[in-house]
Amino acid sequence: MEWYAFYLVQVPLSGRELIDTGGQTVCSAGKVGSVINATGASLIRHEANTEKLIVRVERDVLERNCIQHLGHALRQPIGFQPSVTLDGTAGSRWTSLLRWIYESLALDEHCFDSPIMSAQVEQTVIATLLTCQPHNYTEELNGEERSIAPAFVKRIERYIEDNADQPITIIDLAEHAGVSSRSIFNGFRRFRNTSPMLYLKEVRMRRVNEELKRLTPAETTVTAVAYHWGFTHLGHFTTDYKRRFCESPSQTLAR
Repeated sequence: MEWYAFYLVQVPLSGRELIDTGGQTVCSAGKVGSVINATGASLIRHEANTEKLIVRVERDVLERNCIQHLGHALRQPIGFQPSVTLDGTAGSRWTSLLRWIYESLALDEHCFDSPIMSAQVEQTVIATLLTCQPHNYTEELNGEERSIAPAFVKRIERYIEDNADQPITIIDLAEHAGVSSRSIFNGFRRFRNTSPMLYLKEVRMRRVNEELKRLTPAETTVTAVAYHWGFTHLGHFTTDYKRRFCESPSQTLAR
């Protein structure tokens, strides 16, 4: 695997772009930003008049900070979730920090020239990124307080990934995980910033996208693929698909 020397955090200002990275497709527009990891190549396709704010974070600095917080060496490179939800609680913390930096520089472009000040800002940016954007060390960094709950959350995530093409209810998830439905909702809200059924919808939407990209119009139709993955209301499905992937499902199939 090819590794790069930096990570890029991208915040859209106008327009939109599609980013294929780590086996996922991110539609960066409006309240959805992106992280380009240092652990593999990414394909970025942006529309005309697309503008974005890009924060480059050096890989060695990021890893040193993560190691310092963990107290041990990294078992594998840091891999962030590529899609950044900017209007959530964590995303708002990130955008607020960037806004403060931007406005400070607009008032005085030399405000961070002091080595002490620049080091403090660098530490704040990295700490905010590590705590606000989910990655493969998030649970460990969050410490003992969150070490127990993710066990059943992960179990449910695996169950959903393995059975996304089957009818799944919250009762099915509760029986599989051996916890109450209330615990499941609380766990997903606290540790994943979503609900279990929205997580299921996201997995199914991703599977539809993968299938439409793999097949051709001669082999299938959008309706057949959507129905297979549990999307029976085609109007709502098409709207959600466009919002998620920045193109219609028929365009994905044709492409």
